[in-house]
Amino acid sequence: MNCCDRGPPMSFSTIFQELYMSFFPDNIEGIVAVGGSFLGDWDWLAKAVAPLPLYNHAISGTLMDATYASMDFQVVQSQPRLVVYCNGGDDILQNVPAEKIAGNFSEYCERLHKHCPATNILFMSILNTVKQSRSGRSDEIVKANSLIKDMCDKTDHVHFLELNFVLLERDGRYKENIFSIFNDHTPTNKVFYATYHILYPATKMVWESAGGKHFKDNEHWWPEA
Repeated sequence: MNCCDRGPPMSFSTIFQELYMSFFPDNIEGIVAVGGSFLGDWDWLAKAVAPLPLYNHAISGTLMDATYASMDFQVVQSQPRLVVYCNGGDDILQNVPAEKIAGNFSEYCERLHKHCPATNILFMSILNTVKQSRSGRSDEIVKANSLIKDMCDKTDHVHFLELNFVLLERDGRYKENIFSIFNDHTPTNKVFYATYHILYPATKMVWESAGGKHFKDNEHWWPEA
């Protein structure tokens, strides 16, 4: 990666860090999920991907700068084998350009690999939600995903996972009932179900390629409708 490290992330309260991380073990050598809305809203993700040891740190509404700033105590302290990174959609809604989105992710990867050189990073593509489309930001999402995929293809231990096709019918229309009737940026369980069948095998494949323990697949767990 040919970007300059912007240095240590902005400091968070030591008390806040200690309180936050008291809920998570050190040196888990497992899987850490970070980022914003999509994973932040997926409150049954860790249970669904079990027995893979996934700890979900994603918080709905988190911007990429905050994910970068949280790196030390969310990721570095845990020394995970794999980071599942889902961020950028809320930045797009804040009119952050695609080039900046891609640059932010590149900086995140570069700094993380200075501290955790063997950690793999799986980037979940930025979803083109109904709200994004209505806001006229679809082209920026396509561009950002393209730039990030190109970076992933050229960078060791960094992987790109395309997910936007789970939102669409074959004719390109959005599937019915995939976003909340109260917020056309918030996915429903219908999207999580579809995404799971792509995310789980991809996560498991990268996890095992990074030396993670092979787990026999458990029976799928789903929340009640």
